[in-house]
Amino acid sequence: MIKNQFKNQIMYEIEEKDIVSKLGVNSVIRSNDYMLPLREISYNGKKTIVCGIEKYVKETASGIDENKIIVFIRSLAELLKLCVGSAFLDRSYIDITNETFFYDRDEDTFRLPVIPVDNDDSIAGRENWDDAIRSFLIEMLSGAIFNESLLHFRYGLQNTDDVIKYISENAPFLICTEGGKNIAESELEFEYSGEFGTFTFYICKDEFVIGKDSDCDGVLSMNPAISRRHCMLKRTQGGWFVEDLGSSNGTYVGNVSIEQGNPVRVRNGETVRISDMEFTVHIS
Repeated sequence: MIKNQFKNQIMYEIEEKDIVSKLGVNSVIRSNDYMLPLREISYNGKKTIVCGIEKYVKETASGIDENKIIVFIRSLAELLKLCVGSAFLDRSYIDITNETFFYDRDEDTFRLPVIPVDNDDSIAGRENWDDAIRSFLIEMLSGAIFNESLLHFRYGLQNTDDVIKYISENAPFLICTEGGKNIAESELEFEYSGEFGTFTFYICKDEFVIGKDSDCDGVLSMNPAISRRHCMLKRTQGGWFVEDLGSSNGTYVGNVSIEQGNPVRVRNGETVRISDMEFTVHIS
């Protein structure tokens, strides 16, 4: 294969020696979990597999923080389970390099290309794939020195004989932190300063509903643009999320609209707009 990467897509040009698994391609197309969306085209007269990346944020192994490393490892573990459990996908189909992993902000997961193509080189190299993924993760973890769960994970990864089993079994036990604190124990401050005054919601419960109704946890009855039950802030082991509850005028993280039923993670210093009211997030 010949790989070319552009702003909005990664293209894998199929060569004569390559054998495309049609059933594998169909498996990737049907799945929407942890994989980059895939399609087949003819490009310059040659069969080409294309992965769309325009919706996602390109990351690098050395450029992501410790919490995102945890999200990546968890996403990789789930992707490996999908490949191992499929009759048509092999884990070596996962193209994992410093140029090919992308953060899906809507889902708070990472996505990777899964390219179901075999050739003599790839088949011979499958036995080395586990070592390659080990090396990739160890490089990624080299700067993770504050999160104790990542330090333990790295030590175990360096010494395990079964890399895939180790990742799958230990990824769920990684613990995200915020400022050195376990996120499951953290508190969120939702600060507003604008047309309706200056105030802060102090949120220390796992689910906090904001809206116009008097029975909401955070009541915004002064603003007619706010829906009765507008949105909800949720605390999970993976971080703080905001979810729109079917509001009339929308909920936004930055300038990105949130779809109903699709929680989006919020981080310290970000802004969340509830209709026309902008709040600043402080996590402590």
